[in-house]
Amino acid sequence: MVLFYNVFFHNPHGPWRYALGFEPIWMTADNLKIYRNIQLTRFKNESYFPWVKIMTRKDRMMLIRQAKPQIEGLEWHEVKPTVWSGRLKQKEQQ
Repeated sequence: MVLFYNVFFHNPHGPWRYALGFEPIWMTADNLKIYRNIQLTRFKNESYFPWVKIMTRKDRMMLIRQAKPQIEGLEWHEVKPTVWSGRLKQKEQQ
């Protein structure tokens, strides 16, 4: 939520959409189930895999982490210290 408010909320006309933004309860039932599992597992990397499986080449997963996330299937770019943007690995986009 912090990332959403500090970056995307201040740029409301940006060319993006969110699966999670103002409030998790507004997510689709499937996304909310995945999100709740991520919370229950204390944000373990493998808990994000259901989202990775449905990502397209245009999608990005944004996380705040001290170190580069180790989520299988994604390549990461550190946007600014502790803010990571993950996208599908190039060979998986083809």
